[in-house]
Amino acid sequence: MLITVDTLRADRLGCYGALRPATPRIDLLARTGALFEDVLAVAPITLPAHASIMTGRYPVAHGVRDNVSYVLSEEETTLAETLRARGFRTAAFVGAFPVASQFGLGQGFEVYDEAFDSAGVFDKAAGSMPLERRASEVDRSVLQWLEKTASSGESFFLWVHYYDPHFPYEPPPHLAALYAGAPYAGEVAAVDEAVGVLLDALERSGAAKRTAVLLTADHGEALGEHGEPTHSYFVYQATVRVPLIVSVPWILSSPRRIGQVVSQVDLMPTALDLLGARGPTGMQGRSLVPLIEGKPLQPLPVMGECIGPWAEFRFSPLRMLRDAKWKYIDAPRPELYDIAADPDETANLAGTNSEQAKRFQMLLRGRFAAAKDEAAARSVSAATEEDRQKLASLGYAGRAAGASLDPVPEPSAALRDPKDGGELVARFDRSMYELTRGNYSQAVESLRALGGEFPESPSVKEQLGEALLMAAGAGSASEPAAASGQRALLVEASEVLRKLVSIEPRYAAAHMKLGRALEMLDEKEQAIEEYRTAAKLSSAAASARVLLGRLLFRTGKSDEAIEEIRRGVAAAPDTVPFRRTLVSMFESSGREREAEEVMMAYTRLRPEDPRSWNELGGLQLRHRDLAGAGESFRHAARLDPRNAVARMNLGSLFLISGKLKDSEKEYRAALEAAPDLVQPRLELARVLLYEGRESEGRQLLDEVESRFPSESRVHSYWGLYLAKVKGDRERALASYQRALAINPRDPIATEGTSGRR
Repeated sequence: MLITVDTLRADRLGCYGALRPATPRIDLLARTGALFEDVLAVAPITLPAHASIMTGRYPVAHGVRDNVSYVLSEEETTLAETLRARGFRTAAFVGAFPVASQFGLGQGFEVYDEAFDSAGVFDKAAGSMPLERRASEVDRSVLQWLEKTASSGESFFLWVHYYDPHFPYEPPPHLAALYAGAPYAGEVAAVDEAVGVLLDALERSGAAKRTAVLLTADHGEALGEHGEPTHSYFVYQATVRVPLIVSVPWILSSPRRIGQVVSQVDLMPTALDLLGARGPTGMQGRSLVPLIEGKPLQPLPVMGECIGPWAEFRFSPLRMLRDAKWKYIDAPRPELYDIAADPDETANLAGTNSEQAKRFQMLLRGRFAAAKDEAAARSVSAATEEDRQKLASLGYAGRAAGASLDPVPEPSAALRDPKDGGELVARFDRSMYELTRGNYSQAVESLRALGGEFPESPSVKEQLGEALLMAAGAGSASEPAAASGQRALLVEASEVLRKLVSIEPRYAAAHMKLGRALEMLDEKEQAIEEYRTAAKLSSAAASARVLLGRLLFRTGKSDEAIEEIRRGVAAAPDTVPFRRTLVSMFESSGREREAEEVMMAYTRLRPEDPRSWNELGGLQLRHRDLAGAGESFRHAARLDPRNAVARMNLGSLFLISGKLKDSEKEYRAALEAAPDLVQPRLELARVLLYEGRESEGRQLLDEVESRFPSESRVHSYWGLYLAKVKGDRERALASYQRALAINPRDPIATEGTSGRR
């Protein structure tokens, strides 16, 4: 069992000396195994680190050097592939989009669970599934597979990935108050609880005594050290030192602490050695089993890199080399630290110890060149716009125009030192935070100012263009701009994005964003050309196909539009909003049978995924096939009894049929499965009101209003009850008006005030 915790600093675990221990279950695991005190990540960012964990190779060898712009090549051999070939059952349950299977980490896994909300709840505002899920939700998904497989006696490899400690730090409610002044620690505590649940399940299965458990992290978190708020920019210890705990019941009977410097590339060779399995050729790590057994292992330096400064701002990339005493950072102004005496890296000795610095520079460059695989370029992929937007929403802001297409340069004095850009980068991060939180005008102002100071940065141009689009209300290009202020923003956006396209002509996302600006400016033909260009540049650019198809449909070219949407669905088969778009086009064209086939194809593609059956049922319900919808929703609930969407859908079906008690039962089940969701609480309130249980229904509505004051349905549902059940038209109209004051498009309130109710 491999457990990886995203963004987990080693020194925030009690077993690594945390001043405020929040991790009793992980600490207990350490007391039953080997704790490695000095483990280095290969890169301070999620995808490259996990690719190295799974292949035993450095990023420069497997080619995955950043998030989203790279995909692990099928020519790489992963730990899962190796073990599956030996008859192991293999499964992965992951917590967030940066390790989605589309980036190549799914190779060798029979099961790759990446439904980032195991309740299956869609984000209605974004029109898509959430991009992360809490550790408790990951556990909910994994436990059934673990208990069934482990208790069967079969050999298995299980990877569980938790994402909680990643920024923004938002612990679950029961830990938020306890860690009010330290939300990062609260997130770590949440992971510790989930690890405990997982290990308890392993124990119950009877397989604990024959299962090796490895717990580690992809990278750490700076938490403000060296001026870095989070990670992916520097390679200081705060972001590259990670925990590694290895529990092997058949080797260790007492705890062992190991101080030797090791690397993430050592994990795959170690796992295979523990199982007596031979690994593929090309692994660059080595087995740590001798150290676990208390035997000597020759110390070797380990290395890492960070291309984030180059990818986002065209600053110099960074590389590092570590041994037991020294740490060298290759940068325009090199850095050398005596880690043994200065673990916080406060005194740069490169100037006073220039010979040692030069020796490490030569050694690092030699090892880097030796590790480099010239075929690694095969791992590069042109990122799609939807992928980049997803990463941006998780805090990976720019991951930069053209980074996947340009060769990454060597650290060089000819490039700007990342140390000199800290204040500007912090400003960029703040502007991105404003953008992701919807403060578009403020983000525009900040990014305009940065444009003059970052003239070479594709990321600043890209994000300024995006901020201008969002400020103009062009998150979804559907209607031409009307107001002069809106048009001015769009004109500026198009100018900024044209500059980006001129310096990065092969960057698909830039063409897509330019197309959005042009479409909003009612320059349809030019927009179509930009969308076509984006689609040609990236064979996987599903969103470009969808944007193109939508615009073609609005210009009356329905057949061509449907073909483009089909291509988009084929490129991103699990992206439900794309399927919905295709279904909508078929329905608008009177081709209902073809619409249903789109969703039936999804059930064939993902027969074990409740989402596919929920989507089919929703379509059948729209087509008034109540029996078919009921069977689809019931099938989704059978696949996952705690699937909140299936339960809500069944509740709605019973409500339509007038079976209020059955409807109440399903809505309560949905609420139990997803207590933080608004929808089941609102629907349950409506059923209770229809049953005449006014005080209970009103109480639920009041709870929603106190937690979500911008939820207009609190008032429109109450108005509907007053009008239909109580016959109080006057009070109903007052409630509808309150709903419309919050959301002028509230459908129930709109219809209620029209006089038709």
